[in-house]
Amino acid sequence: MESIDVAVLWIRSRVQRRSSVTNLRIASSIQSATCAGNLIPGTKRTCSTCRIDTIAMNSSATQPNCLFCERCDDSRLLPVTAWRCPDCLGPVSWRAPTRFGVADLDRSTSFIWRYRAALPSIEPRITFGEEPTPLTSLDLGGATIGAKLESSHPTASFKDRGCALLVNAFAEAGVARLVEDSSGNAAASLAGYAARAGIPCTIYAPAHASSGKLIQATAYGATVVRVEGSRADVASAAEGAHDPERGVVYASHNWHPWFIAGVSTIGFELWEQLGHNAPEALIAPAGSGSIILGAFSAFSMLHAAGEIDRMPRIYAAQPAACSPLVSALEKDAIDVETFPHQPTLAEGASIAKPVRGREVLAALRASGGGAVALSESEIAAATRLAASQGLFIEPTSALAVAAAERLVESGRVPASTGTVMVLTGSGLKSQAAIETIVSSTLQSDGKR
Repeated sequence: MESIDVAVLWIRSRVQRRSSVTNLRIASSIQSATCAGNLIPGTKRTCSTCRIDTIAMNSSATQPNCLFCERCDDSRLLPVTAWRCPDCLGPVSWRAPTRFGVADLDRSTSFIWRYRAALPSIEPRITFGEEPTPLTSLDLGGATIGAKLESSHPTASFKDRGCALLVNAFAEAGVARLVEDSSGNAAASLAGYAARAGIPCTIYAPAHASSGKLIQATAYGATVVRVEGSRADVASAAEGAHDPERGVVYASHNWHPWFIAGVSTIGFELWEQLGHNAPEALIAPAGSGSIILGAFSAFSMLHAAGEIDRMPRIYAAQPAACSPLVSALEKDAIDVETFPHQPTLAEGASIAKPVRGREVLAALRASGGGAVALSESEIAAATRLAASQGLFIEPTSALAVAAAERLVESGRVPASTGTVMVLTGSGLKSQAAIETIVSSTLQSDGKR
């Protein structure tokens, strides 16, 4: 397919909201003199808006760190502590690079920082000595499919990629406390990195959330506040705690664009592990869709730089009990609608209305991929299948396995390691759900 950089893609997804294409400005082509400009390599200056030191890593102009709103006014710069547009209340973005190649690799380091030329200009001061996650395989009924094991991160999920970048940025900005709404992997990841940075952290969670899902964040020292009501009520409580004047920042993995920037390194890492090639297809669980957006961004940069000759087809795997992306694609809609979701084993992907739904839909379409809705029985079976081959993954991760089985069977993706599944988190995160799956299996076996 033709090269489509992520900024162009996002603009296309919003064309119905603007009066004319001629009025559109490609965000990635705009430089902020306040935040970046052309700096001599090795020098830096502090931006008065984003409060972050912009550092020139190479001879090209450093990418600005300031945020902006693409949906209503991309000329107004916002600080890194902004989590949404103050005018339209939509998500904010940052001016990401348009290309990335072999010459841009930072071979002196690893983890997300190896790809720092594609990230905001942040110094990695808070680390665990992270390494790339393994790329292994699973046998799906005779088809050997690639599997990216994100459970090997310090807090055992892919969200460490985004939180590593966020916490380093907020630490550099001098925030006093981080706030997040989550009852799962995001809570654990932010709490873990905040603890490493010595920054107090407050997690808002549903009153009914399992203690097992929150014990990791609690162990890291986070203050957990349980909120009665819906998931939206929990988010509202966290949003209400945002007070940048007092140094309290809502570090939302669903809203902040730098979280997606950190997650984009999955794509760069896969490119290296596949011998500087893109997979034929990439399948990932999708709640808010950060892996979809991150991977599309990374492969778009690689394609624009001539490092890969084609884009991979990207597929989102969702539980049928909560599948707004699948529903929107079936309706050929430009944006998602709130999905009347039901309880699901894959609770990590149970997001009724993703904040960046329209961007996720646009990425899926542009890649030539799509989305798959999986039943609870398929999710349970995929969890058991992975475990039978030594991979103890949470049911949310098993969405990718179940989707791969469906897509391989239908011939939509290759039955080879050219197809890669992203296994997002460890089964240790969801022991109660997996105990239910195992018990059900044993009971069924006993009746035979």
